[in-house]
Amino acid sequence: MRITFVLLCGMLILQWASAQTRACPEALPSEQFIAKGDFPLIHALAEARTKFNDIYVSPKRLRGRVFGAAGAYQFRRGDGVVRVPDLFIANVTRHIELALDRGYADFIFYPDLGHGHLQLPSAANFQLASNAAFEQLLSFPTLKNLYHTAELFVLKDVNGTLTSDPWLQWRYYSRNIAGDNRDSENLAVLHSDSPLYNTVRLMDGYLEYGIFDLSANENGCFPFHQHGRVRYFDLAFE
Repeated sequence: MRITFVLLCGMLILQWASAQTRACPEALPSEQFIAKGDFPLIHALAEARTKFNDIYVSPKRLRGRVFGAAGAYQFRRGDGVVRVPDLFIANVTRHIELALDRGYADFIFYPDLGHGHLQLPSAANFQLASNAAFEQLLSFPTLKNLYHTAELFVLKDVNGTLTSDPWLQWRYYSRNIAGDNRDSENLAVLHSDSPLYNTVRLMDGYLEYGIFDLSANENGCFPFHQHGRVRYFDLAFE
């Protein structure tokens, strides 16, 4: 079983590395950075597409984003740095591609698929006490990335009634997706038991250890494929 897992991980990293990778320098203090206030509420697909196309070519990118090169990706945390395993990035990339292919997401930016939650089984009794522990967290095969999509889409009216738009309805029911850190083809849709809104905040039997942000940009660090086209995205940990 372990040999199979290692082989799968190796194949995934090779696939990811064969894409159009590029240099990822550290963000400069003089750069312009994305703020959540840059984005309006989204009422329709055309609005989302227009805003995404604008931000994709904008000079604004994620603050504190991951930088470096294959085998040495990292981000600053406190007074030190955390190394980000290539396998974690390859898995996130594949989660993005699967979500886009399956219609769980349409755009990689804050109003749609723009963040993920790092969740680990509570039975692991894991303590996030240092940067070394954070790096270990990103390497765990049992780690799950819980993504919320359609984050700024108007899916219900002020009375709590679900929109009649078929596209927005689909996005409402498919807005919680979870991918693992060992076989990136596994991307599951989850549903909340709450009658108020379909948001799964914590998976059963799991604890949360952090959040990471995603934002596509033409100058971004990591390549992903969307409908036959190569695009790029940045990743930053909160």
